[in-house]
Amino acid sequence: MMPVKDLRTRRDNQQWMLDLALNMRGRVQNFERDDWETPKRAHNYRMLPKMWRQKGEHDERLAKQAQAQGFNSSATEHYDHAVEAYRMSQHPIFYDDNPVKIATYDRLCEMVDRRCEVAPYPIERVEVPFDDGKTISCLLHLLPDRRKAPCVIYVPGMDQSKEAFPKVVNNPAIARGMHILSMDGPGQGSSNLQKIRAVGDNYERAGAAVMDYLQSRDEVDSEKIGVYGISMGSYWSLRLASYDHRAAALASGVACFNPNNTIFSQSSPRFKQVFMYM
Repeated sequence: MMPVKDLRTRRDNQQWMLDLALNMRGRVQNFERDDWETPKRAHNYRMLPKMWRQKGEHDERLAKQAQAQGFNSSATEHYDHAVEAYRMSQHPIFYDDNPVKIATYDRLCEMVDRRCEVAPYPIERVEVPFDDGKTISCLLHLLPDRRKAPCVIYVPGMDQSKEAFPKVVNNPAIARGMHILSMDGPGQGSSNLQKIRAVGDNYERAGAAVMDYLQSRDEVDSEKIGVYGISMGSYWSLRLASYDHRAAALASGVACFNPNNTIFSQSSPRFKQVFMYM
């Protein structure tokens, strides 16, 4: 259970409305969409870490059973689901040094490592040096034959981390003959646990450090490194590509087109809660 904390923003007074929307629509944001996003046993926001963790434990059991029996394709798919469930379990906890968040993130990392054992192509953990001895944590998905090829840097959105995309079972970059590196930029995933914040030019500098690393890899065509960002990642990807002209191409989608008061003052309070933590 998340600890009760003092309100940090005025929008936290609207938490009851978010709980109501979650209970009625199964979503914490983008309420206009038809799909049910959260576990149906979660009736309010504070239940999400526990319910998502239980979902992750279920997927983990299925994945380990399939792996033990040599069914690697099935194991890969179940590990994909376990990774996502544990990621979603730790994400709604917006407090530094929270033991539940840290323990759940460790489970997430274990699922990522076990998925690497059964994946149909190589996946490497990459720690790119950053400020003060800290690192930008990345996952590098390589083509099965490791041939020299273009590479995409994936910039996650506000509610994502490097584990969110791509899924191993359906990797659009690998299917199109490209490597792909997903990064935990400042304020995301591992970076948040290290207290690397999304302030100033941190994201641009982190992206440049990742670009330096990719240019050192034999598998990567250094002249063909593209950047892809989604949601709030569309904003950071644009900043990254404008800062570092080694980016050969840029694609972004699901952008925030409205003024910032729309997302932070009118839309779901979840957006402001996440961004304040980042």
